[in-house]
Amino acid sequence: MTEIAQKLKESNEPILYLAERYGFESQQTLTRTFKNYFDVPPHKYRITNMRGESRYLLPLNHCN
Repeated sequence: MTEIAQKLKESNEPILYLAERYGFESQQTLTRTFKNYFDVPPHKYRITNMRGESRYLLPLNHCN
């Protein structure tokens, strides 16, 4: 998941392309998995990081 998060931060690759590239059955499966891991969907993660914020770099459960 952290590799996908990095790709979202550094590139404009479509989420569907990332889902296929990393072996997910669909974009929805990637989105659900990503949201469960980071507590934010991929498109919001990308938008947030475009503004220079990186608070989601690690999953929330690792911030304790």
